[in-house]
Amino acid sequence: MSVQEVKATHEYLRKVASTREPVRALSEFVWNALDADSTVVAVDFVRNGLGGIERIEIRDNGTGITKARADRDFTDIGDSWKLSLNRTAGEKRAIHGKEGRGCLRFFSLARWATWKTVYA
Repeated sequence: MSVQEVKATHEYLRKVASTREPVRALSEFVWNALDADSTVVAVDFVRNGLGGIERIEIRDNGTGITKARADRDFTDIGDSWKLSLNRTAGEKRAIHGKEGRGCLRFFSLARWATWKTVYA
């Protein structure tokens, strides 16, 4: 198992991660799942005892993230594996987003995020 800590300046996060539209932040993760050739994407809002949202879980059956790619993508914000591709490998879908910063939009909804991935 590998643990990566994403670091970005407060000003960068303010510019990139801020959005007034929570749906836009969530849609970035759905797009990322589709770019990983997912055919199933689930978004669950886990509620606490008072009915408030405790966490958001997003699961998909995409190709996963290799350790090497995670090391690069989560430490070099702004870089993206999508830059050199126009279509996904399996489903041949058009690639969405190539700026390597969409994952930071989640911080407009929460103070922290955890990505768990499995790959072949």
